Amino acid sequence: MSWDTKVSTGVQKFGGQVLVLYRQGLDIRVKSGGSLVNGGWCLAMSIQWIIKTANEQSFWGWFKPPAVACPSLADRNASAGVGAPFVALKTIMQHDAKLVKQKEYLIQSGLNPTAVMNWYAPKITFETPCQRNQNGDSLQQNVVSGETLAQMCTRTSGYKTISIYGDSGAHAMAARVIDDTVVFMDPNYGEFYFPDFTAFSKFMKGFWTKFKYANKFSKLVAVTSFTDPEGSYGQVSF
Repeated sequence: MSWDTKVSTGVQKFGGQVLVLYRQGLDIRVKSGGSLVNGGWCLAMSIQWIIKTANEQSFWGWFKPPAVACPSLADRNASAGVGAPFVALKTIMQHDAKLVKQKEYLIQSGLNPTAVMNWYAPKITFETPCQRNQNGDSLQQNVVSGETLAQMCTRTSGYKTISIYGDSGAHAMAARVIDDTVVFMDPNYGEFYFPDFTAFSKFMKGFWTKFKYANKFSKLVAVTSFTDPEGSYGQVSF
């Protein structure tokens, strides 16, 4: 079964909807982007997705799938200069980034810190009224299941960055939680809508294991929430 059929079947099985299918590993912009993005641009992409979504703009309309942005996918030597999306994401990683300063915590958690030495965290500014939710900011847990991750994401409403760590590296995803609905975005697979928390939790239970995240990134999971306490999401920018 192909990856897109596999993920689509998993989403629809629990009443979810596939909004976009995307794999950063198949995007020539990642492959041709040099050392900064050869390992993926998942965190920068997740942050940009939150910004566009919070401002009621189309992230995918701006970003473009690889087939649109880079028609000759077979050309592995294609120029990295493929337009505004690449430049914006590269800028996030290169200029507005800082190394995550949690080496001590990672060691205490049993995670080899050298595996994430090149893991970048963009400096994010959320304009008023958006701010970090004090109750949902920096939830962290060691060795979690897909169901636990779903619970961490849905604890509060708002926009979420989801960082997962393992011995071989790290990965980032994003989510939007409003009322009982969840929109989940994984740069490795795409964007998906779930009508309620139960559907999202059931999907994550299978997704976490079937797509090998349980094996690769189960040492530490951190979920950070960004939300307006009065329920108005307002403008979000760097």
